[in-house]
Amino acid sequence: MLATNTRDAVASDVKAGASRIGNDVRQTANNVRRDINQPDLEGIAHDIGQKVHDYVGDTKDRFYKVSDELTSEIRSRPVQSSLVALGVGFLVGLLVRR
Repeated sequence: MLATNTRDAVASDVKAGASRIGNDVRQTANNVRRDINQPDLEGIAHDIGQKVHDYVGDTKDRFYKVSDELTSEIRSRPVQSSLVALGVGFLVGLLVRR
């Protein structure tokens, strides 16, 4: 009988504790919802989008610059460039066959 009463008391305490935790979680979620302003999120998203746009533009510019330099180098030394390309192709072929 004592074990049953103890078990019931523990079960009751666990249920009460779970209920308090659930209420605390709901209250915290409501506080977070209240504290976050939609305009703040939009501003942050706009700033991030602008930074990504700038980064992509800078990367694109660097890519075109390197591409132009590489093209110029190949045109100024066609035989040497062809031999390098042949060597790289040979090495890649060896690696792929294995």
